[in-house]
Amino acid sequence: LPISVFISPFPIPSDVGIAQSLPDKFDGRFIFLGAQEHAPNREALLWLLKDIWPKIAAKEPSVRLEIIGRWDEHFQKSVRLDRVSFAGFVDDLGKALRGGTMLVPLKVGSGIRTKLLASFAQGVPAISTTVGAEGLLARDGQEILLCDEPEQFATAAVQLAQDPER
Repeated sequence: LPISVFISPFPIPSDVGIAQSLPDKFDGRFIFLGAQEHAPNREALLWLLKDIWPKIAAKEPSVRLEIIGRWDEHFQKSVRLDRVSFAGFVDDLGKALRGGTMLVPLKVGSGIRTKLLASFAQGVPAISTTVGAEGLLARDGQEILLCDEPEQFATAAVQLAQDPER
């Protein structure tokens, strides 16, 4: 019996849109996008701050981490680190992403990663875990860098910071 296959493309979020040109250059910001209410985001951010960010910051002292999304004041105070800031909700996500590099250290989750679709639509490079990029047709080393270990993730981030053309 023939099998019918249906494809339902997931659109770029309409409030982000598609950039007409690539960002001019890396502005020194690594970006984590996600809200505290979603447990996989909490786990990912804590892993990033504990095991990955210190390695990036030690190797590349000129960079900073910007966390976009709603995080309560108690959480923000509990993870206070040098060169890490919380931007909260931003009115223009596309503009907020441009010039940065997206970090998606998700360890669990399901569904399509709209944070990566938004990043791709704005021409923003992204580093993700394999789980973080599930559901997308992005290829490691082509449209995205996939890293599942803290040292590997940090090394990829530093390499992108030092080689903006990449």
